[in-house]
Amino acid sequence: MGFDPLHRIPLVTVVICLLFGAAWHFHVTSEETAPTTATSTTTTTSTTVTRPRSSESSPEAPPSSTTETRGAGEEASPPQGTKLSRRRPCMSLLEPFDEKYKNFGNIAPHKIHKIQNVTQKLAVVCPRVLEGVTRKVLIDLGANQYRTSIAPFLSWYPDGKSFIVHAFEPLDFRKSYSECAKGTCTYHRAVLGPKDGFLSFRSQSKWQADNYNAVVHTTKDKAPRDAIFTVPMHDVATWIKNNLHPENDFVVMKMDTEGAEWSIMDRMKEAEVWKYIDEFLFECHHEKMSDRYIPKKYQDCVNAMDRLRKEEAVAAHIWYI
Repeated sequence: MGFDPLHRIPLVTVVICLLFGAAWHFHVTSEETAPTTATSTTTTTSTTVTRPRSSESSPEAPPSSTTETRGAGEEASPPQGTKLSRRRPCMSLLEPFDEKYKNFGNIAPHKIHKIQNVTQKLAVVCPRVLEGVTRKVLIDLGANQYRTSIAPFLSWYPDGKSFIVHAFEPLDFRKSYSECAKGTCTYHRAVLGPKDGFLSFRSQSKWQADNYNAVVHTTKDKAPRDAIFTVPMHDVATWIKNNLHPENDFVVMKMDTEGAEWSIMDRMKEAEVWKYIDEFLFECHHEKMSDRYIPKKYQDCVNAMDRLRKEEAVAAHIWYI
C-alpha cells in the first residue's frame, strides 16, 4: 500500500509546532527568572546595610551569622576603658625622681616654692584623663589659710577656678575662706584620718600633729585634760566613697598633715580608694624636715610616690607650699 503525501503535512506541522513551543517556553522561562534574581540582589543589599559595621568590613565575603552575632554583641557591650586605665599610660610622662628632684627633700620647705615648676601636671601631659569628667575636685588635707594653700593651687593648676574645693584644717581659719568664690569652697574644721573619732591638740599649733602634740580618741569625752581644742576626725576612706565618684570626678588631693600622712595613706591603700584620686600633691615629712623625730627618710617619700604611680596609677608629686 503506498504512502499518501497528504498525510505528511500534518506530521511536519506537528514537529514544527513542538520545536517552536519548546523555544518559546525557554524564552519565557528566562524572562521570568531575571526579575527574581534582581529581587534577590536587592534584598541582599538591604540586609547588608542593616548589618553592624563589623559585617560590612568584608562586603565580598558571604554573610555569616556568627560574625553578625559577634558584631551585635560588641555594640551592645558598655564602652571599654576606665579613668584608671586612661591614667596608667600617662605615668611615664611625669617628672622623674632624679637627683634634682631628690634635692628638694633635703632643704627647708620655705626655700623651694618653685618646685611646682618641675611638676608635670597630669591634666596637661595627659588630657585624656578628663574624658567623661563632669566635676573637678580638690581635697586639701592640712589646708591652713585660704591664701596659704588653696589660692596658689587654683592659680597654678590649669582651669583651677573650675575646681570644687574641700579644705580640711584643724585650726580655725574659717574667716580666711570668705575670699573663696561662693559655692566653690567648703571649709571643714576637722581632719581626715585612718578612722572615725576625734583629735585633741595640746597646743594652738598644728605642727607635730602626729606625735605628742595631738591625741586620737574615739569619743569626745576621752580628750586629755590638757587639750586646748578637739576636732572631729573622719575616716578618709569612708569620706571619699561617700563624696566622690571614681569615674565622673577628676580629683586632686593635696596632703600636708605634719607626719600623719603615713597612716592616712596606709588606710587609703587598705580600703582601695586610691582609684578615686587622679593626682596627689604630697608634702612628705621625714627626719630632715624637722627637729622633732619622724621615723622616715626621704627615700621613704620617693618609694611611696613611686608605688602610687606604678601600682595605683596616681600622679604623685612632692609638694611644698
